Amino acid sequence: LQLFRNLTRERLSPPEGELDVVGAARYLLNLRKVEWLQAVGKALRPGLLAFGLIALGYLVLRLLQVALARTWFYPLTLTLAAGGSVAAAITMHAVIEVSSFAVGTISSFAPSYPLLLLFIVAVGWDMATLGRRSRPRQNPGASPPAWLKVDPAPVLPLPPRLKPLWPWFAALGALLPFGFWLDEFRQLFWFGDDLFLIDQIAQHGLWSWSWQVFAENFVPLFKLLWGGALHLFGGSYLAMLLLLWLTHALNTVLLGAWMHRAGFPALATILTLVLFSLTPANLETLGWSVQWSAVLATSFLLLGLLKWEHAQARSDKVTWRTYAVLALCAAASACSFSRGVLTGPLLALAVLLPCWAGRHWRALLVRLPGGLACLLPALVVAGLISTYSSGNHQALGEHAGEALTFGLSYFLFNPGHLLLGGTSLHPVTLLALAGAKLGITLGALSISRDRVRALLLVLLAYDLGSAVLVGIGRHHTGFLGALGPRYQYGSLIATLPGLALLINASLSTPLFNRKVRSWAGSVLILATIVYCLAGWPAALRDFTTWRGRDMRALLAAPATRDPQATVPALDFMHVERAKALQRAYHLH
Repeated sequence: LQLFRNLTRERLSPPEGELDVVGAARYLLNLRKVEWLQAVGKALRPGLLAFGLIALGYLVLRLLQVALARTWFYPLTLTLAAGGSVAAAITMHAVIEVSSFAVGTISSFAPSYPLLLLFIVAVGWDMATLGRRSRPRQNPGASPPAWLKVDPAPVLPLPPRLKPLWPWFAALGALLPFGFWLDEFRQLFWFGDDLFLIDQIAQHGLWSWSWQVFAENFVPLFKLLWGGALHLFGGSYLAMLLLLWLTHALNTVLLGAWMHRAGFPALATILTLVLFSLTPANLETLGWSVQWSAVLATSFLLLGLLKWEHAQARSDKVTWRTYAVLALCAAASACSFSRGVLTGPLLALAVLLPCWAGRHWRALLVRLPGGLACLLPALVVAGLISTYSSGNHQALGEHAGEALTFGLSYFLFNPGHLLLGGTSLHPVTLLALAGAKLGITLGALSISRDRVRALLLVLLAYDLGSAVLVGIGRHHTGFLGALGPRYQYGSLIATLPGLALLINASLSTPLFNRKVRSWAGSVLILATIVYCLAGWPAALRDFTTWRGRDMRALLAAPATRDPQATVPALDFMHVERAKALQRAYHLH
């Protein structure tokens, strides 16, 4: 009690035998202090969870690194001491929980809380001094083991004759699932938001409707293109899906060209394109015409990033024409999809990051107007959305915790959850996915250099920005909504290049000769293709039933006056209204 009083100038209880008489003013002040402390504690919880997961992921990679290099540093001793104490306490309480009685009181874990903070701080200490600390003394004549050296030879060298053709191979490969299972895609039909958009066109007209704000969306470019395609294709849903898949093939080519231009190894680039283009995790994105909005916004993002890479490669002085193209890409992306407002900040980051990282302050000032030009369209569209739309952002203060939880779930568990089957939601599995995501992110950044690292930082910003916007816009759908297939497209782009870079690095050590590396890389690519394609039949089976055959049967049924007969996923639209739209626009 005396120590507490010396530290805080407050007291926990009155001296023995005396009444606790503090007065009304002091009593009310104490109540307010408790409320403030409780609010601070609640606000810190999500951040501490995130920092704890990051610390765990970093520690695993760091221990592996120091074990291979046979070195050690004092912050790691402190980290393991604090973390080991916390782990021991949790283990003992787990034994009590399963063998004796429930352990759920704060006092049971109170000794572990400061140790957990010490664990996080010690990891931060190690990270902060990673590049500045001196190495332990070594024998001057000693050299690292041969198996630790990275061979600069590529794992999967491409013949010069194939380099001009690889974009066409990438585009054709991205269309393989659509071509192989064309009969299944024919069964899909206008569903949910498709019919809602058509109904809005029927009521307001295409031009007037395109400029309206709804929910958290202001997407006039997408509306004009989507509505124009509806009329151009005469109501054919298969043609709309083909347009969607062609845009996906374009994104595959743009992503590959961007990675190649930035200096990614051939194996890393090919693995990224194979997984991104062929995985059935993209089924809802590529099997629902309204998702063309997200795919189209991604096209403008990748186009802008590729344009910037080309501009950097040509000369150090970038002209205003380049910045004008980047600003147009930012505007087109923001006007195609609500989360397309990220394109402007990402292009600005790509423009300014090399100067900031290299501490070229004069060049940074020269490029600053170009970065602001990229940012301006996103700010305008974001302002329109925040002012005129009625999305969740209007009541964000009441649901900030839910939005943060949803955003963290999106960032930590995607795209690994669906890439690995998407079945298990066991806490251990989710923690493993979170640790793997953080480990991949930090590991790829640690082994990358120059433009490759800049690309990975842009992708990390893309992933974090998407997590923030998804958390704000969709937190009301619940935890499972964060793992939904419609959110995988951007997460795949953000995560796969880092994963593929780590795989390439693992095969680049002299443990394997060049022939073994080439064979291993080829086998890995073929195995990935087979794994991705093998998952499509099962994924399409259920999807085509409730998104296609059931919907067609509902619209083919006899007319009804039952007010409860509404369109699935669109409770406010009666089935007879959907039939009227089908006849008016020749939907098939």
